[in-house]
Amino acid sequence: MNAKAKTAPAAVQEQGTSSPAAAPQLPALGEQVTVQDPTGALMNLETGQRFAAGEPTPSA
Repeated sequence: MNAKAKTAPAAVQEQGTSSPAAAPQLPALGEQVTVQDPTGALMNLETGQRFAAGEPTPSA
């Protein structure tokens, strides 16, 4: 598969505006994304292990 890599945020920040923020665009099924978790608390459901803290990790 040769899909563009995207970065998925580990946390969504709230904005202090009165208008609702646009929802982030979700990756398409089978699209490869890069996950970066600064805490190392997120579980990779493909491998059953935790994502490495602070290290971008490819995930499909």
